[in-house]
Amino acid sequence: MKQRSLGTPDGKRSTFSLDEQAWAALDILAADEGMSSKAWGERALLQAAGEKNMTAALRAAIMEGILARSILQERAELAHDTSAIGMELSGQCGDEDFNDDLSAATVEFTFQGMGFELKSGLNENGQVCFWIRDNVRGGTHLIIPTPFTADQWQEASGT
Repeated sequence: MKQRSLGTPDGKRSTFSLDEQAWAALDILAADEGMSSKAWGERALLQAAGEKNMTAALRAAIMEGILARSILQERAELAHDTSAIGMELSGQCGDEDFNDDLSAATVEFTFQGMGFELKSGLNENGQVCFWIRDNVRGGTHLIIPTPFTADQWQEASGT
């Protein structure tokens, strides 16, 4: 086990003991975000304010970050393949752009999955659109507009 000292949400400093792999993962996540390992760890602790076991909260934040970085990054890369059928108009975005797009939309269906939320409806241009919210912290969301209006979609699908 390796120890590092980090500032806690209560303004004090505490020593945290994690295995070397966990600290290495934290270092990678911090570098990805262009911040120091100390700052990344302290931000994770701040987001976990109120938790009784701050070491467990830190470990969970690291695991969540690594999962998002590896597994979800692969999914995001696949989703960003705009040469794939149906993905020609798709785009990835962060929380602010995703929420702005949704606020101008008419959402007609919502499905809550494990780690994601799928919505469908009409975007601000009246096109049938699908919104996929990545519920993992720091995840990338996906917006998939179609070139069809609701009437065109229903005609093409025979409904």
